[in-house]
Amino acid sequence: MLIKGISVISAIAALAAYVFAYRLYFVPLTFIACFLILLLAWALSCVICTMFVDKDKPCKKNNPLFRFYANCIIDTVLQVLRVKLHVSGTEMLPDEKFLFVGNHRSSMDPIIEMGILRKYNTGFIAKRELFEIPVIGRIMHKNFCLSLNRGQPRDEVNTVI
Repeated sequence: MLIKGISVISAIAALAAYVFAYRLYFVPLTFIACFLILLLAWALSCVICTMFVDKDKPCKKNNPLFRFYANCIIDTVLQVLRVKLHVSGTEMLPDEKFLFVGNHRSSMDPIIEMGILRKYNTGFIAKRELFEIPVIGRIMHKNFCLSLNRGQPRDEVNTVI
């Protein structure tokens, strides 16, 4: 979604550069420059918005802006890695808020699960170390991901309850 949108805008800018400048070599240069500028602007907006997230304050609901950021990151990762998804059985998931706890076999499983369950009001449990990643940890916090301290059984139970 993000890469496709930026690519389309960059292609339009490259064609406009060709039409107005009549130089063929402007097309790839304009496309690359516009693509990088738009990608950098998106990343900068993501970083600036996450600077104001208080990770100590409990999150009561999903934030639409941070859900959009998470979906863009997930879509980009899946597109770059050329992951094709076929999903069945999602009609059996509840419409109300639920907590999804998945036993994953690889590092890609949580990203794929979040991509599949994006339409649902879900929460996820993640290990505490992931919340220390500067931008990603704050986006996870605002998307109602719960942090789990895997060394303390009492903390684990309190987090789930």
